[in-house]
Amino acid sequence: MGYDIVAVDWVKHVERKRALFISLAFTDVESKDLLFTAAGIRLQHNLYTYKHGVCAQYRSAKELARLQAHFLALVRKNDPRLAEWKELCVKHNKRADELVVQFQNAQVPGTDFAKYYQEFLNILFYGVTLPFLVLSAIDSAVQQGDDAKKYKTVLALFEPTRGVAKYPALETTMLAHFWKLAAQVCNIKDYLALAVLTPPELQDVFAGKKFDAQEIQRRENGCVLWRDPDTQAIVFNYDSALLARFEQTTTPQGLAIKGTIAFAGTAQGRVCIVNTIADMARFKDGDIVVSINTNPSLMPVLQKCAAIVTDEGGIMCHSAVVSRELKKPCVIGTTIATKTFKDGDIIEVDARKGTVRKVS
Repeated sequence: MGYDIVAVDWVKHVERKRALFISLAFTDVESKDLLFTAAGIRLQHNLYTYKHGVCAQYRSAKELARLQAHFLALVRKNDPRLAEWKELCVKHNKRADELVVQFQNAQVPGTDFAKYYQEFLNILFYGVTLPFLVLSAIDSAVQQGDDAKKYKTVLALFEPTRGVAKYPALETTMLAHFWKLAAQVCNIKDYLALAVLTPPELQDVFAGKKFDAQEIQRRENGCVLWRDPDTQAIVFNYDSALLARFEQTTTPQGLAIKGTIAFAGTAQGRVCIVNTIADMARFKDGDIVVSINTNPSLMPVLQKCAAIVTDEGGIMCHSAVVSRELKKPCVIGTTIATKTFKDGDIIEVDARKGTVRKVS
């Protein structure tokens, strides 16, 4: 029997405006045994929806709870591996900096994509995934009533990593290099279009297989995809009804939306939707940043904004940590802020009550 995705207790885990390739790379750090080797846990269920550059990841609710419980157990006993992970985070982030310089200077021998992709996975895993899992576990415990002070040693190790992520720079240098080479093979003008290929498909291009623009456009227009736990193959489905089953589009009309207070305060200002580095070009000093969830590459606007509002996140997420450092009013986990407000709206952020409402 095949894999029955309908039978899985899916819950939306994260949503990002980023290349599909990047999301699948994050999944690879689990499926290629990095997670099991480091932390002794395996994950089976991973599904994505992708449409016009927005990628949402869904996990099994039971499996996600098991993952958080596993990492919380490691945190509560201050497992020695935690300190080792922090050292490896520093090591692989340093390697990422070296790779950025190498590819910026075009010092790249041949098209050995597989070798560099493995390095990319290590950077994602130790620099982003492990810190995220550790802090998410603490976040879950604190929301259930634990005192955050119990975890101060672990927080001191991993909170600084929430302000550092190397993969955006690698995307615009190392990955762009390989996408450009693949675009030449496929005779496609816009090399960024190939960011919807899976990592194995990109490898196949360098082995002589071509992908046409029509298939790429189908993915951009909307698809559901998942990794088959048995075969490990990525399966694409273009059924609009299946895509609609996962998409959430309901937004309140004229009402305040609610979220979690990350840093208390109030602010009123113009909305600027910022999910990517390119979005920052529209930002003006004093705008309120509304984002699916912020990341370190958006720090230039976060330092100048009046407040931060996100769809996702817990009290240890990047937005929350940064808002406390910068003392910016911040409401996280609203679920629908980016679907409710648009650029130019004037909104009021009340991060004493955890509400955001449109003023005009």
